[in-house]
Amino acid sequence: MFTIGVDVGGTYTDLVATDASGKTVFAKSPSTPADQSIGVMAGLEELARRLNVTRAEMLAATDRLVHGTTVATNALLERKGAKVALLTTEGHRDVIEMREGLKPDRYDLRSPPPEPLVPRERRFGVRERLKASGEVLTPALLPQPRARTRRGRASRARTARHQRVAVERRAAADQGI
Repeated sequence: MFTIGVDVGGTYTDLVATDASGKTVFAKSPSTPADQSIGVMAGLEELARRLNVTRAEMLAATDRLVHGTTVATNALLERKGAKVALLTTEGHRDVIEMREGLKPDRYDLRSPPPEPLVPRERRFGVRERLKASGEVLTPALLPQPRARTRRGRASRARTARHQRVAVERRAAADQGI
């Protein structure tokens, strides 16, 4: 059985396969921004070739395929994507601007701050508290009506503690924006 990892980057798609014995094989193919699946399939073909099997045989013997991408991260950092709104736990909307030591010279108080990834006017606090188990301590009180949060954005992001255990809470937040 194989475990396969795929990372689609802006220039190359990197792939790795590990078999049950621990043998690891790597492959790389050019990324195809217009249709990422083309680069992924070419990479899978190359990975299978290096394993001396067909792509179909390799995939049939795969019990886990993990996919990641830096494309979305790069688009956000380069500010090339859609305008984004951010939902976060109430009282934490400015955390992304605090620069708690995350600068080249942490003691240089004159160094100008970088432009935040999401401007303050598109960051919204949600009054809700969850325990680590996902149990609701304070029910969600979503921001102003949908029209207000949609103004000036084409996409959204969420950040909150314990999201992994509260799928239904995320769905409720999505309805609010």
